[in-house]
Amino acid sequence: MLDAVNQHRIAIKRLWEGKFRPPSVNIANYPNFFTDLESHMTGVLLGMQPAAQAALTREFQRLRTNYPPAAGQTADDAVNGSAAARRYIVSAVLDHAGHSALVAWANLAGIQI
Repeated sequence: MLDAVNQHRIAIKRLWEGKFRPPSVNIANYPNFFTDLESHMTGVLLGMQPAAQAALTREFQRLRTNYPPAAGQTADDAVNGSAAARRYIVSAVLDHAGHSALVAWANLAGIQI
């Protein structure tokens, strides 16, 4: 039974990752995808459980560490310019806040899902 529940959760997460993949990899049309989502979620974090706040904050920090800026780049440029970092932040938000937080942000940001 537990395996079936986990498989269902995985399927739902993949569905939402797929819906957010086009804007997350479209750097030209959504140049500030990462930082806009991170800023939005920083506000949302205030209403979440402390453990979820800490976990998602660590994910943001880890992503910024894993995608350091190249010469002449800012840290924001590095994460906004990395399709992998952009996909990963979507995954992290899904894990810790759920798809409703992503959908709400997309609506505010004018991103069609």
